[in-house]
Amino acid sequence: MALAIDPTLDAFGIHLADLRQLSPHTVRAYRADIRAFVSYLMHSQQSSVLKVDAATARSWIGHMTKVDGLAKTSIARRVATLRTFFTWAIQSGLTESNPFTDVDIPKRGKSLPKALDASDIGALLDIKCDDSAAGLRDKAIVECLYASGIRAGELIGLDLDDVFRTGTDEGALRIRHAKGGQERYALLGSHALRALEMYIKDGRESLLAAAGSATTDALFLNRFGGRLSDRAIRRLFDKLGKSGQVGVKPTPHMMRHSFASHLLENGADIRVVQELLGHKDLSSTQIYTRIRPKQLKDAHAAHFDGK
Repeated sequence: MALAIDPTLDAFGIHLADLRQLSPHTVRAYRADIRAFVSYLMHSQQSSVLKVDAATARSWIGHMTKVDGLAKTSIARRVATLRTFFTWAIQSGLTESNPFTDVDIPKRGKSLPKALDASDIGALLDIKCDDSAAGLRDKAIVECLYASGIRAGELIGLDLDDVFRTGTDEGALRIRHAKGGQERYALLGSHALRALEMYIKDGRESLLAAAGSATTDALFLNRFGGRLSDRAIRRLFDKLGKSGQVGVKPTPHMMRHSFASHLLENGADIRVVQELLGHKDLSSTQIYTRIRPKQLKDAHAAHFDGK
């Protein structure tokens, strides 16, 4: 059975592109999801896409799960697309109800963050960087990511005046370009602070001088004297992973996960870790209680059982 959908799809595509300003790629993805639903309906007794009911919507979800074997994320995306399509169709006077409004979809489980164990972190921090300006910079980057738990994107957004010495062997970083836009401070221990100050004193100025650059506010610089990129951070960790000294392939974000899990493993209060990570909701931090079953659950229980 052929279902006339092209004119409606074209009108929906214009709505997405012109009114919602979505990219051509996103519009194509929306259309593909709707066509997948149309393809399913062609094998049923439905005479119109716009007349399907919630039972048909649930049947399609079951088909995608059991027959097509789609991932939960793909099913959730398709359902979200069809909800948007039917909402637009109602507003356009093409139908009166949205069959996808109240349907249940398979819940997407949160993936566990990957964290390096203590031996791998130790090996990573012990990798010798040369005494060149770039070597001092790379050493400071690795030390700061683990000691502070900040994101790579937050690290490259740091300026020189975002570094503070708060004690004899302690420091802090002001994170002004944090995810969500809320400013916060991250802490630095003695090793990270020492590596950072060595880079600022002997490495950063050399990078500026070699590039013949004017003064810049950026803390971490590339060889041209400009702000280091997120891609450069990834390349650094790729290089470190090929050294053969770390048991797994490290990534910048693994340093953040390791920071959080190791703090909790050593008895830190989960709300303190939440604050240091810059998580708005505690639920984002609670996922770390699933990484190390015994130690982390004990730390988690110590906080909540006392309430």
